[in-house]
Amino acid sequence: MIDTNSMYGNVQEEQDSFVQLQKQLKQKVEGQKLTAEEIKIPDVDENYPTNALQVMFDMQESLQNMLGKKRGTLTPDSKENLFIKSGMSIYHLGSVVTELFELDEQMQKDNYEITDLSRFELTDAVHFLMNTLLYINLKPRQTLEFYYDKAVEDYKTGTVGETSIKYLIGDYIIAFGQIMQQLPYKAWKTYESFEPKVPYTVLYDMVDTLMIKFIKLYVALGMKPEDIWKFYYEKNRENFKRQQKNGRYEK
Repeated sequence: MIDTNSMYGNVQEEQDSFVQLQKQLKQKVEGQKLTAEEIKIPDVDENYPTNALQVMFDMQESLQNMLGKKRGTLTPDSKENLFIKSGMSIYHLGSVVTELFELDEQMQKDNYEITDLSRFELTDAVHFLMNTLLYINLKPRQTLEFYYDKAVEDYKTGTVGETSIKYLIGDYIIAFGQIMQQLPYKAWKTYESFEPKVPYTVLYDMVDTLMIKFIKLYVALGMKPEDIWKFYYEKNRENFKRQQKNGRYEK
């Protein structure tokens, strides 16, 4: 007789872990009706700041915390353990992938000519990229200029295939997978500890790699750091305005 437990691990243990995850995910607060002050657009100057990336992450965190409070869902500033928050990070990775698919789709429609429509799609993706890192408390340590310069250097040394949009998207996904491999995100597994497998210094090195690989997409679209800031700034304001109108986009 085949010993399925030895093949697949302790099935009952894995099921118990999954059931526990479902219970934890259900333990959320009810959504709230927020005041106008709580949905107020962050008071950030539109001019390019010297610490642009940090400001972008702060703006995104404000947006995500507001949305979580409004919807009754997990927020980046919640006190949940890394197991639960890693699950949210994985969820937002799915959103990144969807937006990057839409970027490639837009590029195909435009015959791979670079347009603002493609740049807007990439801007949508970077919102979710920031969420993936915010939920696991791994804000990048370096400046936008640092990552951009490294991305330009890498992009110039790549072959034709290695600078295609599809390749760059795949390269980013692999880099994110390397980070998640070090975190307790598996709902079917019982963990003795919810701490990362490696020191945070190692994780931050992985985040540096992740950011460089993502920003290579900006390089491919001919965008400078100032453009990255401008597109994100406008989209963040649009997202807040949407919530002021009960989640509807302005026509």
